Parts: sequence; structure tokens; C-alpha cells
Amino acid sequence: MRRSILLLVLLAAGGCAGLIKAARPARTGQFPMPSLIGKTKGQAEDTLAVEGKTGGLDVQVTDCKDEAVKEGTICEQTPEPGQTTQAGGPTVVYIQGKRDARMPDVVGKTVEEAKKILAEAGFTVVEVRTLETPRAGCVPKRICVTSPEAGVRAHPTVPKSLFLPPDDDQPPVHATTDGKPDQPGDDQGDKPKDEKPKDEEKPKDIF
Repeated sequence: MRRSILLLVLLAAGGCAGLIKAARPARTGQFPMPSLIGKTKGQAEDTLAVEGKTGGLDVQVTDCKDEAVKEGTICEQTPEPGQTTQAGGPTVVYIQGKRDARMPDVVGKTVEEAKKILAEAGFTVVEVRTLETPRAGCVPKRICVTSPEAGVRAHPTVPKSLFLPPDDDQPPVHATTDGKPDQPGDDQGDKPKDEKPKDEEKPKDIF
């Protein structure tokens, strides 16, 4: 009986020791700053938690100078790796945001086709507008002009404008009362209702 009780006590003590070890109590004073370069925000938070740093993580989205840095990863940090820092001091990290991409050529496409192509290129903020004046070469219901132009590098979060030709570029279609398109020459509005065709002039008798 005594052996069983002693065994339970030892197991309980070992479990508590394991919990204390996993908790990683917060540090005090100064210690070398760990490197967070190349890590994501979540990985950086885990690293700081393991090291016992409690000052919090200040994330700044930027455009890193090194183009090899992947989107969403850290390229700079303050304090720098290895620098002596206070355990409770703040940590600032600079994470690579979305990079600029080239504007695809969508002139001549429908609005739906253009939006799909832009989305595949990473451009999701799109404005569709109508030109104020007609332009040569524009096709009705098709993209005529884009801003920025095709091939220009632009940031994905900046709105992209797609311009359609004016509606008056298309020949007007008038509908009759039965809903069918009005055909040229069908408009009888200019003729008086009671007007009758003139009698053909008969040739005069010669004899």
C-alpha cells in the first residue's frame, strides 16, 4: 500500500515538472536577441515565446530590398539578431508584402474575361469605367483602354481601371410596339394618314 502511494506521488511530481518545463517562464533582464529573419509572423511569435521574451511583436508590412525574400516572411528586425535586448522590450519585424506585378494586356476582352485575367495576375481591385469620347479601334462592349497600360509594373492593392467605349459608339436600335427592332423604312410617321397616292397621269388622245 505504501509503495503504491509513493509511486503516485512520484508520478504527480514528474507531471508537474513537465508542465513547468513546457511553460517556459518569462525571462528577466537582458539576453541576446534570436534571429527571426526568414520566418513568418507565427514562427516569430513561437520563437520569442520559447526564448521567454514578453515585449510583444510589432509587425510592419514593407517591400524588402532583397527580391528573393518570399511574401509573408521577415526580412528585417529590431533589435537585430544577436543584439542584447531587454526581455520585456518590444520587437519590430518587417514582413514582405505583396510585390508589384506587370499589368496584363486585356484590351479587346470582355469585362468578365478581363477581370479573370487580372485576378490570376494578383490584381483584384478593378474599376470599370466608360470613356467620355469615342476612340478609333474600340469595339463595343470590349475593353478599349486600361490604366495602367499593359506591361507596366503596379502594386496589387492599387485599383486598376478598365475603360469601355461610349454607348453611343453602337448604332441605336429602336423597338416597335410589338417588341421587334424597327426596320429602316418602317416608320410611317412622316406620311399623312389620309394621303392617297396620286392618280397616274393618263396620256392625252392624239386623235
